[in-house]
Amino acid sequence: MKVRFDDITNEGLYIRFSGDENVLAEALATVSLSPGMSVDPSVEGHMQFLIDGETLFALGSIHGRTVLQCSRCLAEFTQDSDLEIHAAIRRGPQPLDDGSKDAGNEDAFFFDGSDFDPGEIILQEILLALPMKPLCSEECPGLCPLCGALKGSAECTCPTGDTVDPRWGPLVKLSKEPSTGSRGSSGT
Repeated sequence: MKVRFDDITNEGLYIRFSGDENVLAEALATVSLSPGMSVDPSVEGHMQFLIDGETLFALGSIHGRTVLQCSRCLAEFTQDSDLEIHAAIRRGPQPLDDGSKDAGNEDAFFFDGSDFDPGEIILQEILLALPMKPLCSEECPGLCPLCGALKGSAECTCPTGDTVDPRWGPLVKLSKEPSTGSRGSSGT
């Protein structure tokens, strides 16, 4: 879906997404997502585009859906996202970062040409809202480090309790030894 800059009047432009359109399809074709992750190309909500001088503002409310992989148990789960979009859009190529502080360019989207894809803005906002370590639930026990099955499941018959990784054995043994006075004392 493309919107022409020239189609946006002084009153603005309002677009409603019913959830039946593949609004994000073109934008998704330009990004590579992590393994085990997908974004539903159809979204629900609305966006309004308003002009103020040389800047176009995108305001909206969007409901999107992503499939993520749990960082503890590796199971795939669906996450719904409700986003409020407040973005600035500028026409032309993105300026090169020369180290100078040009206020207002840090958070702006730049589109070179006579039109832009609102799906790119929506997709960026969805991706920015995703958790760094997604969890299928807060109570997810994760995978057993010994057998690889879900902790506490019927497949995991490993003993529970204080199992220590054998690589930590020498440190555990050292911590259980009685203290023999101050260490490093030279006796002088």
